[in-house]
Amino acid sequence: MIGTMRKHQQWLWALIIIATIVSFVWFFNPASRYGGGGGGGDVREGETGASIEGRAISMEEFRDAIREELIIYRLQHNDWVSEERLRQGGYPIDNRAYQRIALDVKAKELGIRPTRQAAARVAEQMLVMPGETLKPEQMKGFEDHVLAQGGMTPDDFTRVCLHQAAVQQLVALFGMSGSLITAKQAETFYVRENEPMVAEVAYFPLSNYMSQVSASPKELEGFFNTNASSYHLPERASVEYVLFATSNYLAAAEKEMNANTNLSKILDSEYLKRGANSFKDDNDKVLSADAAKAKIKDEIREQIAGRDARTNALAFCQELGQGRDDEHPFTADDLSRVAKAHGLKVVVTEPFDSRTGPKELNTTVAFRRAALSLTTNAPDDKSRSAMYTLSPVPIEDGFVVMGLKQHLGSQPQTFAQVQDKVMTDYKREKAFYMARNNGQSFYMNLMAGIAAGKSFDAICTSNKVTPVTLPAFSLTTATNLQRASELK
Repeated sequence: MIGTMRKHQQWLWALIIIATIVSFVWFFNPASRYGGGGGGGDVREGETGASIEGRAISMEEFRDAIREELIIYRLQHNDWVSEERLRQGGYPIDNRAYQRIALDVKAKELGIRPTRQAAARVAEQMLVMPGETLKPEQMKGFEDHVLAQGGMTPDDFTRVCLHQAAVQQLVALFGMSGSLITAKQAETFYVRENEPMVAEVAYFPLSNYMSQVSASPKELEGFFNTNASSYHLPERASVEYVLFATSNYLAAAEKEMNANTNLSKILDSEYLKRGANSFKDDNDKVLSADAAKAKIKDEIREQIAGRDARTNALAFCQELGQGRDDEHPFTADDLSRVAKAHGLKVVVTEPFDSRTGPKELNTTVAFRRAALSLTTNAPDDKSRSAMYTLSPVPIEDGFVVMGLKQHLGSQPQTFAQVQDKVMTDYKREKAFYMARNNGQSFYMNLMAGIAAGKSFDAICTSNKVTPVTLPAFSLTTATNLQRASELK
């Protein structure tokens, strides 16, 4: 569904960012990137603490770039997710936002000013299949049912399209003349980003200390009473839903594709546009042209099936809402009534919270957020429309339309109900402090030993600490310390 941007994003960023960004983005006060106090550097209110060729990046500029990156993530993964969630998962959203700003600066420096027409072409590349035209009603649906769901505006998406059009022009300029950077500079940046490094760490895992912790029933009850709020059951909901699975529409999608006399041309065009190296197997080996085109065909079939699933889900929503208004409010039987008329199955879930979702569905953040926002008693909702989702809700393999069965607020639990979890949490907390204290003690001995001219290995040996050798890594890779310790 997202067209050219998704297909080209990895090589596009690799080509442009590595070539241009490192040389002129400067974080002169990393501790104050978000405008906070942090020491060192002169960061004014409303600035991020980062600059591009001497010009400070404002918080507004940074937030706009973050919003654009969230939209790009949504287009790539078909799911909205918070920036905080991305940071926790190791997704470099801050860096990508700064890179986006830097690319925009470079484009303007070179006199690139994308028009609205260019942005419209990019939007078409993102939202419809090759050879199709983006219709006004499709754009309106994207704004109302996708952007709005993520708290985004049409202006946010317009910025994405304008910036993407500028980046495409940068790629063209870079490919034609190579004038943005010299070969020697490119080599320096590449080596800096990819030169392998090896390190040893003194590792103090909690698992080494858990068995040393014991607790009396009184201590456990005291721990529970101090942290009672942590053991409340979270807010939960039980919903009824009708599923429109993408897999149910694959056969029709296959038939539609085979009826398209231009299919071979579309596959050839996409293969050439994306390049042979974009198609690799699980062993990172480049696929043959025929295998690559078969993969493109599968992608198009999935896109068509997804479109049809959403179309049918939307038609169901429209029928669900027919004849309902303040004078004729929704009832608890409406979903079942419409489903029965079309021979569709209604499924009722067990209560679930915002983190787990129902076990039988591959849910998204959007699904869980929508489910927990359903209500039957909103004071200004005379039509009771808030008890149903009146637009299709995406999940990982299709769409659902759902209604609220039961809403359960946060509830306390007794010590007896959570005693095993309390024991685990108590042991983890005590093990954490033991590990931290041992780590701090080792650090003091390490500093003293280094000052005395001792080696890291010798200090570890004298302190009865076995160092962990990390797998080779570079600035462009991440090392999992836990995994490294398991491989030791």
